[in-house]
Amino acid sequence: MLTVDYTWTSSGPDDMDVFAFAPDGHDLYVLNEMRITVTAFKYASGRLTEFQTVSALPAATAPTAADSGAEIAVHPDGRHVYASLRGPDSVAVFARDLATGRLELVEHAATGGHTPRSFAIDPTGRWLLAASLRQAGRPPHRHPAGACAPAEGQGPRRGPGKRET
Repeated sequence: MLTVDYTWTSSGPDDMDVFAFAPDGHDLYVLNEMRITVTAFKYASGRLTEFQTVSALPAATAPTAADSGAEIAVHPDGRHVYASLRGPDSVAVFARDLATGRLELVEHAATGGHTPRSFAIDPTGRWLLAASLRQAGRPPHRHPAGACAPAEGQGPRRGPGKRET
């Protein structure tokens, strides 16, 4: 039996949540479609306990009617969590603290299409492939998943290919 110490509240009739477990099985991450937040839960002894909720949007940005979340995944090494965002047409990239499971928003990577729906990280963890509702017949957009993390000694990325130093 699974016990959840959390009450989901709907943002409306089209509200849905998607979720992904970290590879270690200790943390569960839930993307709320309409609020565009990620809620983190600890899993232990058949119980989920909420410990963090963070926005998937840039700082000080409120969701608009055109914005919603679609998919969430945890990188195979457990160091990053990704959430696709419709409206901003991007994937939010979070750094995940391996000891605590807490998330920190690192960047937003453009998906190369409009209204991203689904994405997947290849089994090697090297690529994130994003599929959008309106891609004009193009194949899914491919991002180097490892490039989303700051290189040793460098600050976080601020947009595609740009790093803070």
